[in-house]
Parts: sequence; C-alpha cells; structure tokens
Amino acid sequence: MKTAMKHLLRSTVLLLAFTGATRAQDSTLKERTPNSTPSRTAGEIRYRFLDIPWASQASKIRAELTSHGFTVSATDRDGDIPFSGRILDHEVSGWAMMSPTNGLAKFQIVFQTRNGVGYRDIYREVVTTMTQKYGAGEDHAWFESPYESGDGYEDTAIRVDKGHIFTTWAGPGGDTATGLIVDISKALSIDVEYESSLWHKELERRRSKAF
Repeated sequence: MKTAMKHLLRSTVLLLAFTGATRAQDSTLKERTPNSTPSRTAGEIRYRFLDIPWASQASKIRAELTSHGFTVSATDRDGDIPFSGRILDHEVSGWAMMSPTNGLAKFQIVFQTRNGVGYRDIYREVVTTMTQKYGAGEDHAWFESPYESGDGYEDTAIRVDKGHIFTTWAGPGGDTATGLIVDISKALSIDVEYESSLWHKELERRRSKAF
C-alpha cells in the first residue's frame, strides 16, 4: 500500500539506481537538470500511460482511466489519484501522481503477486510488452554480498534489498530525469513508473514536507 514516506524513499532509490546505472554505461551522458520546467513535457510524449498528457488535471485523468475500465478512488492525502483494474490480465493498483501547481507528473502501476508467486514471469511479460512498444530498454541486475546471481537465493536478496533487477527506458536525448522504469520490488511485485520532468520538482516538494 502506498504511503507518503515509503513512496518518497522508493522514488529516491530508483532515481539514484537509474541515474547511476545509466551513467556507468555512458560517461558522456549529460547531467540531469533538477530545475526542469513544464515546457519540457512537450518532448516527453513517448512514454505515457494510456497516452494521457503530462500536466493533465484530475478531471481529465479520472475520465481517461474510467474509459479504459479502471476503478478510480478518491484523491489521497498526497493529492494523488488511486486506481485499480487489470493489465495484461493481471491485477494492478496504480496512482496518478500530481503536482498541485502543474498537474500530472508521474504514473506508478503495481502488478500484484501472491507472496511473489510468478513474479519473474510477470516481469518478463511486462518488459517484453514495453520493448514491443518502445524498443529495447537497458536491463540492470546486480546483487550485494553475500548474495549473487544464480546462487538460488535471488528471491531472498530482493526481499532484503540486496538484489536489484530493473529495466529502464531513458527520456529524450538519454535524459535520466524522465522516462520509464520496470522493476521488481522488495515485495516481489512488479512496479512500472512513468516519470515526466515535472516529477523531480514535485518529489523535492514532498521530501521537504516529509519530516
């Protein structure tokens, strides 16, 4: 279940992982630009859930989600719009994550599993679907001591946050501040995150109010 603190920490970890892994592969990659402005969203149309435009307001988002068969719930305490339904015949929960001044900044979608059963198959299915739609992403996988790939304890490593498996699709021009991430969470669910340039500023705003 989404909570403000859990989501802030998770967003920060994924952002650092995404940025670090990409820069390690391409030392010439430009530094990300924290002071992104809404005008940049015009170039970010490639990665959008249901093709809903970034900076959309709540009424449009609710209408689009409902028209695609999702059940939309009341706005939560973070100002985000929760929804649920099915994608690829799997149960999902999601959030349209909003900036109070700029509208839609991010989508997070969680493919639920029953205690992790079948999570690897779902991960492969989601990555394959994204690859067919957007082209090949960058696959990342590493394990921290005492775990390693192929040791038979990968599930345990992921659960204790010492195993990391995710695929990324960078934003325009290789920009790591925007784009798409599919990863396996500590709960062995599959998380899909579409991020616009609006999200970094909103994340900073939420972080400043977290304590």
